Amino acid sequence: MNEYFRISFICLIGIMLSSWHFKNVDFKLNNIIYQNKPQNIIDEINKQGDTSGFVLTVYSGKQKIGWFCQNDSTYYLRDYTKGKGIITLHGNRNLNADYISCSPQWNLDSSEQYALDVHYGVSQTYLFYKKLFNRNSIDDNGYAIYSYVNDTNTPNNAIWDGAALRFGIQTSTNKCISSLDIIGHELTHAIISYTSGLHSGGESGAVCESICDIMGKSIEFWSNPNDSNWIISSKMNFEVRDLSKPKKFKQPDTYKDPVYWYTGSSTEKNDHTNSCIGNYMFYLLAHGGSGRNSFGKSYQVTGIGLGAADSIIYRTVTVYLKSDAQYCDWRDACLKAVVDIYGTNSNQFKSTAAAWAAVNVPSCEQLYQSK
Repeated sequence: MNEYFRISFICLIGIMLSSWHFKNVDFKLNNIIYQNKPQNIIDEINKQGDTSGFVLTVYSGKQKIGWFCQNDSTYYLRDYTKGKGIITLHGNRNLNADYISCSPQWNLDSSEQYALDVHYGVSQTYLFYKKLFNRNSIDDNGYAIYSYVNDTNTPNNAIWDGAALRFGIQTSTNKCISSLDIIGHELTHAIISYTSGLHSGGESGAVCESICDIMGKSIEFWSNPNDSNWIISSKMNFEVRDLSKPKKFKQPDTYKDPVYWYTGSSTEKNDHTNSCIGNYMFYLLAHGGSGRNSFGKSYQVTGIGLGAADSIIYRTVTVYLKSDAQYCDWRDACLKAVVDIYGTNSNQFKSTAAAWAAVNVPSCEQLYQSK
């Protein structure tokens, strides 16, 4: 038999057998029925060892990802070197089935190549939280992170559904919503669900979305230090918010902005519009800036860098914030966090106070006294 056809035939048989094993076993996770986690298959493949290599993603170019290989011929987007696993699966055709390749080059169809972005993005987010804060996955106990790519039930959106990540397709471009900052944003929602538990709606919803924007963009910058674009989802040409210039998208950069502060009944618009107060605060804290806010108050903030700013935000999420936190609570929590890390007399403390003053957020004591 011709060697090329012999290898192709072996790979095809491997894929057929592996797909059968992975597709026909149900398991229960957080009271939701999913497929594709038969323990005997996982144990079998873990014995063979994980490996990694470089692949071409859609939004982040050539990047290194981890996978494992079964019988030296069948490759899966499953990486068990990070917590209890990072598993990337189909969300459209072959629903819940593994992405499988016969070679480590991962030459997928163009519509399926987004799986490489998702696998890379989830891995980078895991590493960001692990290396900077020693956090082991979303629950700090190695939670296995499942992702479903090109999910047909999530059009024009990407979500953390309480148990897994789901990445839908943008109907206007037919592209998967899976840029690195979006992935980091959604996984930060998962971390919040295990820590402060910020709920949607009102100021707590805006605070929650802002923290997710902040960390999503920070993960992108950490992964590519040469990137300086503060616009969310800029790599997708689907720009939604600008942390450095919120008003560019008619969003507020000042608390209770008389023009752009959202006061309507839509929770979705409230959370994703009023989040920009925290976004701009973080931009000033990390990068620095000066000017006048929407109420004519002048400000000047000295940036402290992304690493220090991220540490402050992370500590507010994991130590101080509660589920119903308002903007004044987040402001007060940031000052407590910066004292914990850098001290009251530090430049970081001065910049944190100045950044919140710039966006016109008072302390809770000041806010309640004024009412």
